[in-house]
Amino acid sequence: MARQEIAVIVGSGPGPSASLARLFYKEGMKVVLAARDIKKLDGLVKQIDGRAYPCDATVPKAVKAYSKRLATRSANRMWSTAASTRD
Repeated sequence: MARQEIAVIVGSGPGPSASLARLFYKEGMKVVLAARDIKKLDGLVKQIDGRAYPCDATVPKAVKAYSKRLATRSANRMWSTAASTRD
């Protein structure tokens, strides 16, 4: 039996990342979202039968730490939809 693919979207919100999450869900992937305020993702999480975890995508150390945690959970793919805030 093949393992279900897992998509991780860092910097999740109501725009393009939500559309991406819905697409991956329709394609049969398990979807994990990461955002500063995961409460704002409650509706989307229910809609895609996913999970959400806190991670501030504007803080490189936070994303790196989150990535390390995911590596132990066998995520297949990871996307960052957050815009850079560096000058």
